[in-house]
Amino acid sequence: MPKVTEEHRATQRQRILDAAITVIQRKGLASTTMGDIIKESGLSAGAIYGYYAGKDELIRDIATSVVATKSEKLADLARTAPIAPPREALRTMLTSLPHDWIASGLLLQFWGAMGADEVMVDVPGHARTLFGHISAYLAAWFTQQGLDPERAQALAGPFMAIVQGYVFQASTGISPDMDVFLEAAGALLDGALAEH
Repeated sequence: MPKVTEEHRATQRQRILDAAITVIQRKGLASTTMGDIIKESGLSAGAIYGYYAGKDELIRDIATSVVATKSEKLADLARTAPIAPPREALRTMLTSLPHDWIASGLLLQFWGAMGADEVMVDVPGHARTLFGHISAYLAAWFTQQGLDPERAQALAGPFMAIVQGYVFQASTGISPDMDVFLEAAGALLDGALAEH
């Protein structure tokens, strides 16, 4: 029997995740079953269960990938000289989110699943991770500007809230387009930074 490569395993895992996302967007998180995901993926049940013990593991993997993507973007911004201003960091964070995940309400469903018995997504843990990356980025930017990086901590929460607010508004259809939102949010950030 030929040895399965890590590349093959990564491809199969992504195929399973893509199938899960497609079904959840169509049926909703609570209504999606492993049978639905198996059918959508075109793989056998044995192949699926070789990667994931069940739906909970799949959901946790999807949620982790969202945070990892945003965290990587922020880490890149904090390491790039000169460090982009917060208004640009906000744009980077929002554009790094898959638009269809927002439009379909997928991200809101994950938030809604927080603490539910059937889907134990560690949303608080992911939120703390993201908050830490936002704080580190803002501290680096403050340092670059010759300002006290300790003052950046107070802005991490509002910065994160702007991202979460956009996701909520776009998911429920009450937000203007992203460029309009970013322009207004950028003006708010500029004002807050001027005061610090």
